[in-house]
Amino acid sequence: MSLRPSPENRKVPGTNESEQDSDNPRDHALLSLRSTVIFLTATLVGIIAGSLTYLAGHQPPYAVLIGLGAFAGAIPVINRIVD
Repeated sequence: MSLRPSPENRKVPGTNESEQDSDNPRDHALLSLRSTVIFLTATLVGIIAGSLTYLAGHQPPYAVLIGLGAFAGAIPVINRIVD
């Protein structure tokens, strides 16, 4: 017993597969590949900046604030580089 219909049962008569796939909300990504690369790189920059701040002897809340600032500041810079 299967809860998912077989691929034959999912096809809508009168449409080709490319039209049917474009209407499926599961096929659409939440973020584009470019946006994902930008945010992941900015996250890496923020983690590195926060970690280095903490290792330099500052308190953790201060290191988190530095990391968040580095994350926010890295987004426009990386956006121009990836463009």
